[in-house]
Amino acid sequence: MSLDPPLLSSGISVGSSSRPAIRDGDGFVVHILAGDRRDVAELFATKGADRFAYRDRRESLPGGEQLLHGTAAWLLRRTQERFIAGDHRLVVGRVVEGHTGPAHPPAAVPRRQFRGARAAPFRPNQERPMPIVLPEDPFHRRLHHIAPGGLTSETAQTGGMRRRAAISGATVGSSRLWMGQTHVAPATASANHHHGDSETAIYVVSGNPSFVFADIEGEEPVEVRIDAKPGDYIFVPPFVPHREENPDPDLEAIVVIARSTQDAIVVNLDDLTWTGPVLTSR
Repeated sequence: MSLDPPLLSSGISVGSSSRPAIRDGDGFVVHILAGDRRDVAELFATKGADRFAYRDRRESLPGGEQLLHGTAAWLLRRTQERFIAGDHRLVVGRVVEGHTGPAHPPAAVPRRQFRGARAAPFRPNQERPMPIVLPEDPFHRRLHHIAPGGLTSETAQTGGMRRRAAISGATVGSSRLWMGQTHVAPATASANHHHGDSETAIYVVSGNPSFVFADIEGEEPVEVRIDAKPGDYIFVPPFVPHREENPDPDLEAIVVIARSTQDAIVVNLDDLTWTGPVLTSR
């Protein structure tokens, strides 16, 4: 489903005997079977079979997940979200660990031929209604806890500062919100930038950062500086060029940022004045 971050999606029928385990579990192991393990493939594909009574296991992972013998590779996936997709449930999870086994060719089962079934031919011009994909239970989805050690620097950056994402589409699957930290080193000013159509709210955690923007009300643009302190809030409207400065020679400034878009939109600029619509592109 995604390489960055590594996400896997899988669908399971609402009538599958495995669905309760997948629905209630925090995560599970995806096995890529070696080509000589047809017996395992047939067992796990058989309706009504007690798959969890299978004894040919190699070991257990620290979280209790079971690994099978005879795998070409395996991936440990932590569930992030579940969705309704017609008579199936779509489970999206993040790959947190993986391993490749001995050099065995993986099993390939085109059209599930080992069960003697044939897939119905797909005609390109045949109209198929698209299922509406909704959260399986929008009122009882999981909460996501991001500890300080879980913040990631894999987000858009601007010179002179360091952003660390906490809440985003990549980390928790958010669709209308991005949240994280920005660290501005002592005696440092960021590059001029804006955040596209994002509304941005800033809370000052520590230090005394300054926020600079251009006031164009007069005959000539004038730079305006807002000096902030811990506990202050700043609101940055969409597309407004600005920069952050930390005039303190010794103390790093740290702020928490929340934006109204899923990801961190950052467009770096040469200066604070509006010079053309190209600057509004993401």
